[in-house]
Amino acid sequence: MRRLAEWVHSLGGHNLPVLQRSVRAMAELRGREDSVTARDIAELVLRDPFLTVKVLRFSQARLTRRQPTEVTTVEHALMMHGVASFFRQFRDLVSLEDSLDSHPGALEGTLAVASRAHHAAVNARNFSALRHDVESEEVLISALLHDLAEMLLWCTAPELAIQIQWMLRSTPGMRSASAQKVVLGFALSELQLALARQWRLPALLLDLMDDSQASKPRVQIVRLSVSLARHSANGWYDPALPDDYSGLQKLVSLPPDLVKRWVRQSALQAARHWRDFGVRPAAAWLPMGRGNWPVVQGQAKARDGKGRGALVGRCLEQLGSATAATAEPAGVIAVALHALHEGLGLQRLWYGGVNGAGDRVDALVTLGVDSGRMLGDLGFDLGSRHLFARLMERAQGVWYSAANRDRLMALLPEAVRDAGREFFAMSMHVNGAPSGLIYADAGEERGVLDESRYNAFKQICTAAAQALERLTA
Repeated sequence: MRRLAEWVHSLGGHNLPVLQRSVRAMAELRGREDSVTARDIAELVLRDPFLTVKVLRFSQARLTRRQPTEVTTVEHALMMHGVASFFRQFRDLVSLEDSLDSHPGALEGTLAVASRAHHAAVNARNFSALRHDVESEEVLISALLHDLAEMLLWCTAPELAIQIQWMLRSTPGMRSASAQKVVLGFALSELQLALARQWRLPALLLDLMDDSQASKPRVQIVRLSVSLARHSANGWYDPALPDDYSGLQKLVSLPPDLVKRWVRQSALQAARHWRDFGVRPAAAWLPMGRGNWPVVQGQAKARDGKGRGALVGRCLEQLGSATAATAEPAGVIAVALHALHEGLGLQRLWYGGVNGAGDRVDALVTLGVDSGRMLGDLGFDLGSRHLFARLMERAQGVWYSAANRDRLMALLPEAVRDAGREFFAMSMHVNGAPSGLIYADAGEERGVLDESRYNAFKQICTAAAQALERLTA
């Protein structure tokens, strides 16, 4: 696992690509350079977070002692350094689509975050206008670049970005920072600010992107703009959206209906440029009707032995590095389930934890498990004759198969017994006391459960229990 400083060193000198749309638009503008204004170029630049960073870095590098004031807007930078100088500097741009042509998953993830960043920027521009902010472009740029570190992660280490995404989707309520810390060892916001300092971006923009300064109204606009874009990308029934509306209402002092109208209007404005990213915009989910947003859980993808081993090995490294400073219990369990689902190809997963009274294990995280009988029946009392209750007596596992079915079947809950599936299960003890249990089976797949996967399953569960124990140290 690389340290934060290593990531900063690696990404700090990375030649940022730009959107393919930007490359084509730049060529068109260059063809009529004599009639192009700084505002024309700024409108193009501010729809591309990568190009925006390149322009700001270019501007900051050209500051002299006679120009002590930092340039915090793209249009100002272009006016100061000249259109001709700009075209000379950005003559040979590399498109994101070309650079990630052989990694479609990385390209898809990067474009999704870039689309979300554009939506956040539109939010910021409109919300700043509601507060009569004179320099709204500063807030817009800060919202546009707020998640740049996440885009760079997709570009350079897509397997880690995919893991974080999987953990957040499969563990409702998990905070993004929690998933990032257990996978990377730090939150992406830390990498974001470190890179911004490395690139000598204007100090004002650093302050606006720093969520720790949330007491400032302009920082609140940036934070809420980013949150609304992130949550609405999941659909307009995302459970976090009401808190976003409430925060915005307090900030702009408008009735709830007007706040939602501004949010919808911003989503529609951002959607006008959806072709720049090729990503379905949040506005595609409008109108906001009543009901619950459907949760779609993906199937584990088949991997070859080498790919499985690499993913499981990476997850074991993350579990081995987890400490109270970098991880939370939910993050540890999410890493373990990711290894089981994506690394071992186990389709249905269930994690139960011991309740506060210490007498029962109840479901905490499920993936691909039936929402009816099985989900309820997998919970059990520690004092029962249940097979899983017996497993909880010490840290141990079981592979339920044809070899032991006749002997163990009577100890299984009815739903599991009727399903007739083979499964793995292992209890987890922390500080000598029972903590939880992980159940896994292959769903409708055949031939997935074997000796090597069972050994890997036990290794992953053991590593998770050890990580949970370190969190309590």
